[in-house]
Amino acid sequence: MENYRFSFRIYPIDNSENPNDVYNLVISKIDNEWETSIFLLTKNSTPINGKLFSSIEKVYQSAGLPNGIMARTISGFAETTYYHCTNTGKCKTTGRCDMCKLCVTTRVEFIVINDPEEDDDLSFQDPIFNYNGGGSGAVTNNPSPSTTPCEKANSVLESKPSFKTKVQGLGSPANLALSHEKAVLNFENEATPTEIQGNANNPSVGIPLNPVNKYISIAHNHPDIPPGTLSVFSIADLLTVAVLLDKNKIDASQFVAYLPTKKGTQYAFTIENKDKLLDFFFYSTKGSFANVNPSDTNKYYASKDIFRPIYEKYYKPSNPLRKIKETDTDNENVLKEFLNFMEEADLGITLLESTDNFESFKTVTKNGNNTPTRQNCP
Repeated sequence: MENYRFSFRIYPIDNSENPNDVYNLVISKIDNEWETSIFLLTKNSTPINGKLFSSIEKVYQSAGLPNGIMARTISGFAETTYYHCTNTGKCKTTGRCDMCKLCVTTRVEFIVINDPEEDDDLSFQDPIFNYNGGGSGAVTNNPSPSTTPCEKANSVLESKPSFKTKVQGLGSPANLALSHEKAVLNFENEATPTEIQGNANNPSVGIPLNPVNKYISIAHNHPDIPPGTLSVFSIADLLTVAVLLDKNKIDASQFVAYLPTKKGTQYAFTIENKDKLLDFFFYSTKGSFANVNPSDTNKYYASKDIFRPIYEKYYKPSNPLRKIKETDTDNENVLKEFLNFMEEADLGITLLESTDNFESFKTVTKNGNNTPTRQNCP
């Protein structure tokens, strides 16, 4: 007879868990029969008589294994302590008896733990004004097909002068002195670009995620927002593009993102390999494992394993040693770290730099000495 018991910490997907509630999924095999149970453990605010929990209640039970629960686990060995007291100073079973007449037995058990999902400070919401992406008029001012990153960056601006003017305006002293972001959206089949901005309560600009027409380009700025201005694209900027790619709201072969910042930098990026960008952000674009198709389970966790350490290393706000900071005043150092980030994440994008208000561009790559190298666009 073989008996096994595996315990998982689980979390309600609707975030209904109270602060003192702990849900444990217990999978047991007894006499070759599997059983699945969920227990609700209610914590004491402070341990009472050595007890961490005031109650333990079984809230669910079924025969068999839960579907897909073993797709991904973190496992290890742990020493478990069992207390049994006879109040006589003698133990009923093996173990040692202490001076308080408490019998203690320890044994090593194999425990499987599934670590909780994290949103990693990244989330997206459609804008509250229900922006619908504009009308569907005649094909107007769409850029001609381009091949190189330089051609894409120039073609998007030259094909629609009104968009170029507004992109350049994002980098004006007045707009970069604001305490909220501004953005200009360039859609297929729409002659007039759309302007949106953040506000005092939410300085980040909310990019519409479900427009009627696909994006040709998105431009936004990084103005003077405390605690400082990020001189390169943020992780949220890149994730927004990945979300739009996932929703098929971007033509990756032509899309360009533009960014002027308060620190005097002006960048753009193009997508050279959309699959790489989507693979890196797959974990984040899905938001929760509940949104993942069973066939994509391995892809989800592979993306998670790659994304989380890289995000923490370069961007995570709670990491004081992160490489890319809003408070770093050395633009060249931040650029170097952004290029390192691009390489480690294998994003499949090309970075371009402009020093003359988006009139011309240079491609930016990393050389053998781990420093940025510029190459003039033809």
